[in-house]
Amino acid sequence: MAYISVNFGYNQSKLFSTNCQIAPLLDSIHEECYKEMVAKLTEREEFFNKEINGFKKEQAGMEKKLEKLEVPKEEPKPVVVQPSPSKKKKAGKKTKKELE
Repeated sequence: MAYISVNFGYNQSKLFSTNCQIAPLLDSIHEECYKEMVAKLTEREEFFNKEINGFKKEQAGMEKKLEKLEVPKEEPKPVVVQPSPSKKKKAGKKTKKELE
């Protein structure tokens, strides 16, 4: 009994028996190869969708970090300390502690 190997798609191959007429063999080759290619493409599409979703989450996180860096921080207003009028020293007069 003879077999043939059919290469198709991206590094895919399948064995078929030649123990039949040509028309059913070609139909079988077409159907089986098509099924396997669709399965492989679906698998790859799911993989790429997962990758895209991961990149979108990563991008959202990076955009939040960027917003934090771009927003300038408001500096607190300096507190103005005004001396109380009772603690003012009179000009020219020294206290007892200063005299010692």
